Amino acid sequence: MKWQIAKQPWISRFGAKITLDSILNNKQITLWVAFDSMPENEWRNFSQLLMQYPDI
Repeated sequence: MKWQIAKQPWISRFGAKITLDSILNNKQITLWVAFDSMPENEWRNFSQLLMQYPDI
């Protein structure tokens, strides 16, 4: 399936909440990404990328 970000991601120091819409149907999901699920430098890059929404 292909997904697109539906609205501004919510980012805290503990993780990020990303709401996604399916491109193929009307499904919507919420994805939680925990801060401790990746190395610190990857989290920093990931959260900086999310802060660029909607330009990403």
